[in-house]
Amino acid sequence: MPKTAIITSPITGLKMKIRRWKLRDMEHLAELADAADDGVDILSEAVKPCWIETLDAGIYPAEYVKVGTASAPDWSQLLKTDVLYSVFGVRIASWPDDSERGMTPEHYQFDVECKYCQPKYSFQQQVRLTQLKFLPLPKASAEAIGARRPLECRGPDGKLIKFELPKLAQDRDLVEFRNKKAAKGKAKGKAKPSELLAAQTTFIEGLKTQSMTDRVRFFAELDLADLVPIRNEMSKAGSYVAQNVDCKCPKCNATFAVKLPLQANFFMPSDPMEESPPEIEEAPEEQDPEEQDEEESH
Repeated sequence: MPKTAIITSPITGLKMKIRRWKLRDMEHLAELADAADDGVDILSEAVKPCWIETLDAGIYPAEYVKVGTASAPDWSQLLKTDVLYSVFGVRIASWPDDSERGMTPEHYQFDVECKYCQPKYSFQQQVRLTQLKFLPLPKASAEAIGARRPLECRGPDGKLIKFELPKLAQDRDLVEFRNKKAAKGKAKGKAKPSELLAAQTTFIEGLKTQSMTDRVRFFAELDLADLVPIRNEMSKAGSYVAQNVDCKCPKCNATFAVKLPLQANFFMPSDPMEESPPEIEEAPEEQDPEEQDEEESH
């Protein structure tokens, strides 16, 4: 099995040479996950140590991605979909064959809970990572990334809204904003839709300031009829990743779709002894010698 592989993103054309995962990489990811630090993106951390060389920057400007081995890409400026595709590529390159269960390095098996069974019933679902569809960006979006300029749409009353496609740098800004709220006892649970939209936005016409707080307030105060067209325009400007997996419950035969979960065994093969421990035959009980002599005398 080759120790390096070439990953070419169908989204942006980014082409990289990578190495396979090592155990120390998995141990590092486990430490990051245990730390539960929202400021650390686990997916990018899964790719960073494996990068060897950038063969083609694709649509990314040279400020963010340089061809060659001298400088790794600026991961914070990569599209999230590119990072996810790269993680899949590293995983496929790193994974062993599991011929006993008919699984190739492309296969990923995860636990699913049936939405219909009562009481709850869980089963294992397989999917081939190469069958998930990563669609390329619209031409206007690719050109905007290459020119380092934001995309544009119109809000209520024709107000200009400038935004960028989802990338890791926005997560960092969002975490910083929520940490400030948490210090005031206000941030709880997951990020709100208004916060996610505000992090992706760089300019909203008519705001007194362009602070994150004002952008969040703008989206939070929109009527649903005004918000949905904005959200849809921002979504259609990006690339599409088909992460829904069709499942069929072996118990009740119900069919339903789930979003692909990246469980622990996506990064580290599970121990087959833990999955299905072998049945151990109990040794027959030893008979008392006196009882045995007594049986034989009869």
